Amino acid sequence: MNPYLPITAACVSTALGGAMAVATRAIVEQVDPVLLGVIRYGIAAVCLLAGALYLGRMRFERRHYLPMALIGIMFFSVFPIGFSLALKYTTAAQGALVLSVMPILTMLMAALFGQEVITRVKVAGAFLVFAGVAFVVEIGDGAGEEAMLGNVIMFAMAVIGAAFNLLARPYLQTYDQLQATTWFMVSGWIVMFVATLLTGTLTLEVPPAETWWVLIFIGTLGGAIPIFLFNWALGHIEATLVSVCLGLNPLTAAVLGMLMLSEPVTLPLMIGLVLVLAGIVTANHRPKKVYDHFDREFD
Repeated sequence: MNPYLPITAACVSTALGGAMAVATRAIVEQVDPVLLGVIRYGIAAVCLLAGALYLGRMRFERRHYLPMALIGIMFFSVFPIGFSLALKYTTAAQGALVLSVMPILTMLMAALFGQEVITRVKVAGAFLVFAGVAFVVEIGDGAGEEAMLGNVIMFAMAVIGAAFNLLARPYLQTYDQLQATTWFMVSGWIVMFVATLLTGTLTLEVPPAETWWVLIFIGTLGGAIPIFLFNWALGHIEATLVSVCLGLNPLTAAVLGMLMLSEPVTLPLMIGLVLVLAGIVTANHRPKKVYDHFDREFD
């Protein structure tokens, strides 16, 4: 296997996530945010399930079904609900900056649990990505204690994201990545749907007809495909190397917002883009002998 393929998949995944954010901004005033999240993840779950069943019955060791379901619930139910809750108190810019510490948290947690070794290139890459996001977002003054609460919740979501990267990776290495991702996703979506329904936060209504093409986009190209690509990459390379690509998400959203929503081009945006790309390249720098070993391992 080409050693650059997994990191390319991770970059495409997070770039598509940024495109999804722009599409969401275009219809967020027409569709309830909670309903939007349920529809997006529901469409993604259906697409992934169709693909997994096409490949054959999902079969995992009996002892793995429950822990895999719990991992899926953690990331595809708790994370999106917590993310939405955080944005009720803090700004999108502050939230994006706090969430951008996920590669650093992933690296530290991976080292703590003996899954990875911290290296200078990983540290440099993770901090370059953080700096790149910091250049792009406009922090502003926030809203005092409420903004602090939102940022604390968002930091907790970054911890959950880092934990998912580490906990899901062994299963993504053991099983077919599409089938494992489907089990994660379906388990999480069912719990998210039931939880939002029982708490009364989900409004069951049919979105306007003119928004459905956007909903289909954020559920397929902005949902199922990037989720699968990200998990596929996790199954082939270290979690830290995959997570550094998350910095492309807010940058892609900013660039597409500039192109599609007539948002202004700024020097910080260009600097941020360069820093994030430099961070990804730096974190993934390896001597040629390491790539030769990679080829022998996966070919």
